[in-house]
Amino acid sequence: MRGVTNVPLTFRTNDTERARITSGGKFLIGTASSVGTLTVDAVDAISTGSSSTYAITCGNDVADGLAFGSDASYAYIQSFGSRKLVINYEGNEVIVAGTTDNGAYNLQCSGTGVWGAGAYVNGSDERLKDNIQTLNDGLAVVSQLRPVTFQYKPEHSKDQSVQPGFIAQELQQAMDGKAYLDGVVQSGPEYLNVAYQNLIPILTKAIQDTLSPIIPKTTTASTIYNVFLPPASAIRAESSSVGCDIC
Repeated sequence: MRGVTNVPLTFRTNDTERARITSGGKFLIGTASSVGTLTVDAVDAISTGSSSTYAITCGNDVADGLAFGSDASYAYIQSFGSRKLVINYEGNEVIVAGTTDNGAYNLQCSGTGVWGAGAYVNGSDERLKDNIQTLNDGLAVVSQLRPVTFQYKPEHSKDQSVQPGFIAQELQQAMDGKAYLDGVVQSGPEYLNVAYQNLIPILTKAIQDTLSPIIPKTTTASTIYNVFLPPASAIRAESSSVGCDIC
C-alpha cells in the first residue's frame, strides 16, 4: 500500500474519514490534528450510562476490559468497570483507586494506603524555610488531645483494620488560635484531613515541657541515665534478693 507524496493515507467508512497516517508517519484516529506519534480522539463515545468518552478500549466489553478516556474534568484509566487512575486537566493532581478529589494534593490514594521500601521525606533544609519560630507550647495542646482507635467506613477505605489516631475536629478545638493549625488540620472539598507528621514537633515540645522541671537543659545523656536508672550494682543486688539466676 502506497500513498501519494506529502498526502496522508486515509481510512474511511460510510464516506467518512475514520483514521489517517500522515506523510510524517504519525497515526491519527478520529481526528486530523496530530499531538503525537499516535493521536486518538474519542469522537464516538462508548456509552456506559454516563457522559464519559473512551479514547482507547482493550477487550470485548468496556465493563471487563481496559479503557483510556476523559470527561469534563479528568483524564483516566478504567478497568473492570471502574476508574483506577484519574488525572485532572491541570495535570497537578493524580487520584489512585478512587474518583473523589480530597483537596489540593498532588497524589491522592484511596483503598488500602501507600506502600514503599524507602523513607518518605519532606524538604527540611533551613535554606528552604522562612519565618522560622521556636515552638513555645506543646504540653497545653497535647493535654487536650484524645487518642482514639477507629475503622474507616468501607466506602472510604478497603483497609478495615483498627487504626490509632485522632479526630480532625477535636484537633481543631485543641489547636484553636495556633498559627500552625492549618498545617496540621487541612480542609478538603468535603472532609477534614490531618498531617500526622506535623504533630511530631508538638509532641516533642510536650515531652520537653514535662521533663524540664526534672532535668535541666544542660544535663548530659549519661546524667539522665543515672537519674532514671539505678547503678548496675544496685540492680544486681536487687536481683539477687529475689533469686534472679540470669542477672
